[in-house]
Amino acid sequence: MRRRLRIAVVVSVLVAVIGGVLGNWDHLFGIPPERVVNIYRVHGCQCAFAWKRALEAAGYTVRLREYETLEFVRQSARVPAHLHGCHVARYLGYFLEGHVPASALRRLATERPVALGLATQAATTMGEEHKQKVVDSDGQVRLVEPDGQLREWPQGTQ
Repeated sequence: MRRRLRIAVVVSVLVAVIGGVLGNWDHLFGIPPERVVNIYRVHGCQCAFAWKRALEAAGYTVRLREYETLEFVRQSARVPAHLHGCHVARYLGYFLEGHVPASALRRLATERPVALGLATQAATTMGEEHKQKVVDSDGQVRLVEPDGQLREWPQGTQ
């Protein structure tokens, strides 16, 4: 009887330790910030799922959150009003509007330009209608400078 009790105690302790490690994995064995993208979407936005899958396939950890409105996220990220679509992301202190490709994120992480964020051509022209577009077909990315101006940001080879 005592032996069974000891085994039960040992198993319980092991399960608790394993659960604690798994539950705090990010804190104990942190994911580098260069690999984490936080996407915020409004209810009804379906295109964010395809973008999430594309980023995950490129090796990023993507956290997807849904909100009624993205105003607080956009205000805190200083997203210019003309770029408001159905989702926005945060990456290394920058905002991302549209389906910004993984190659642009890699360049952003390497260069760390003085800028507010990145936006695709489709996000700069479609606004909230972007929720009807599943992918940004032209792949052109714009750097959004601190004054809100857009400039071409070529990606080169992907």
